[in-house]
Amino acid sequence: MLSATATSFTVNVITRSLLIVTRYKSCAPPPKHQQFCCTTNQLSMRYRTVDIESYLSSIKEHIRSFGDKTSVAINEQHRKRMIQTIIGYNSKTEFDKALRERKNELEHDKMARFVTEILNPTVRPTENITIQKKAPNYYKGMEFALGCIPSSKGVPRRFSRMASGRTYRGNLTEMVSDVAPELMPQYNEARKPLSEETVTSTLIQSSSVSEQLKDAATQCLQMDLSNDGSSFGGGAQKPGVNCEKQCIEFLKEKKGTKLGGERHLVFENVFVLRTSKPGRLNGSDHRTQWEKDPESAVITTVSDRTGICSEFDGVVVKLPATNEQQGYVTEIWESKTTLDPRSIMDAIVKKLSSVRSLMEEESSVLVYKDGFASITPGCTTTFGIFGTELMPVDKAASKMKNISCHEALGDINVVLEALEMGMIQIDSSVIIEKIVTLRHILQEMRNFNVVVLILVGFEALSAATAKNEKRLSCNQ
Repeated sequence: MLSATATSFTVNVITRSLLIVTRYKSCAPPPKHQQFCCTTNQLSMRYRTVDIESYLSSIKEHIRSFGDKTSVAINEQHRKRMIQTIIGYNSKTEFDKALRERKNELEHDKMARFVTEILNPTVRPTENITIQKKAPNYYKGMEFALGCIPSSKGVPRRFSRMASGRTYRGNLTEMVSDVAPELMPQYNEARKPLSEETVTSTLIQSSSVSEQLKDAATQCLQMDLSNDGSSFGGGAQKPGVNCEKQCIEFLKEKKGTKLGGERHLVFENVFVLRTSKPGRLNGSDHRTQWEKDPESAVITTVSDRTGICSEFDGVVVKLPATNEQQGYVTEIWESKTTLDPRSIMDAIVKKLSSVRSLMEEESSVLVYKDGFASITPGCTTTFGIFGTELMPVDKAASKMKNISCHEALGDINVVLEALEMGMIQIDSSVIIEKIVTLRHILQEMRNFNVVVLILVGFEALSAATAKNEKRLSCNQ
């Protein structure tokens, strides 16, 4: 959790709560029914601010309408997580690694059996002049392949060494079709990749859990799940690159005017690099950075980058009129296509924590072609989250429910109960607690200058409003 104590940020709170802003086309009036929106003098009239506190409160009330307990049907995305828990893997990384290694072992064994039990007895390489002439490294390649660790990657490549030479050039398929075309059906079967279901089934049977748990995992694997779990993600997402471009366009438009002799520079996709000296770029690639992209910039720091993200979507630098080569960073932005409690929390925890770490390190500096900009607590810094749409309350609540149910599958008792009931059931208070946690973080950020912006076209917003206007209360 982020702490607001001993912060490096200058206090500059815009309102009592965070603001989300929506944009309308200048030629079109705003929709008559829109929740959480109001005008603000701080931005152009084409934008509308949205109160995050009200948004979270509405989501919380919608979650309460689920009752004391809520449930979701088991879908394809749940299946793998449930099996992982049943057979005793604590993390997704460990489970995925076990699946990959098991797949390699099985596919290695299939090819090894084909070579030793079918191919060798048929072609008799020690007596086959064609093999000796066209594949002189047949035996060496076979010994190498059979001596490899079965679980290591590159199974097809290791056996292709048997066909090395000028004729086949490592193409095992061509060699088998040439010297033993009648074996092609068996060869194709041996080299056919195994399905994930087959690999998972063998991993279950080889696990060290009890037979009862193996049966439960097998039951989960064999469940007929007709739905595809598309509701888990809250709907299709627009390409993130478009959101980043719109964020940069908004910043350039917002900062395009020159006030009091000062001007602003807007940089996109600013990477964070560790260097030996403050403000110095290491390596020839970085020394030619400005030749490749004169408008680019990087943030350098001499401290360890552990816990610091590698890139920010947008950075705004303010240049004083007295010294335009030595400015300071005033805004750092993260873009999210769809904003909802989960994406806001993700941006705050990952990116804002990195901003604080950079500001606490005196060596941190933004370097660009014509100068540099300091990242210090001596100036007001804004951390912004920019989005192209705000997820409707009902969809945001459903998404949080699905995510909470998925997270609950780390408990084997929840998994076994879900198998028995055919659905995953959790207390609604678990979901509400996530809203409370996010609210607490936002309250702690009173010492930060944080703005959340959403950019939505008039037509898209009108369609979303019309769909939900019967359910949502209207703020005129």
